[in-house]
Amino acid sequence: TLDRTFEVTAYCPQKGQFACLFSDITERKRITAELDQHRYHLEEQVAERTAELEKVNRTLDQLLQEQAAILHSPVVGIVILEQRFMTWVNEAYSTMLGYRTEELIGQPTRMFYPSETAYNEFRERAYPIILADKTFRTEIQYVCKGGSLQWFDIAGARLSPSSPVTVWGFIDISQAKSLEA
Repeated sequence: TLDRTFEVTAYCPQKGQFACLFSDITERKRITAELDQHRYHLEEQVAERTAELEKVNRTLDQLLQEQAAILHSPVVGIVILEQRFMTWVNEAYSTMLGYRTEELIGQPTRMFYPSETAYNEFRERAYPIILADKTFRTEIQYVCKGGSLQWFDIAGARLSPSSPVTVWGFIDISQAKSLEA
């Protein structure tokens, strides 16, 4: 055996005659087979990677649903601040303070403090801790939309290390405070 592959082309150069051309296509067949093997392997890799990505996407979807449930929980008010201006609030936060969510976005937190002094004192106590990438926690009185004062247990920290953005959690403790009195 020759272990070669040939392509045979027959044609009729003149009436009553025929000719055959033999082309050695062994190398082309070998390359084609090799390409087919690589293509099959690549398709397997794409299928595996697609399955992995689909699994990651399902996990991300579940995490996003869980995160949304936490962020929109009616139990804890959450606010995201940048330079003490509200960039995002959940419904629980706005409800606790008597506002609609859209009324608070872009507003300074100064509006919740009973005085300029209280606003500045809070900054002096909280922000050195937050700037050290630690969590600040305290109980504080905030002025609500109707002018009433309510007590909150709050905790705040940077959204990520060295970020100017902070995230704060609020729990209304007004009822417990009134029982203490």
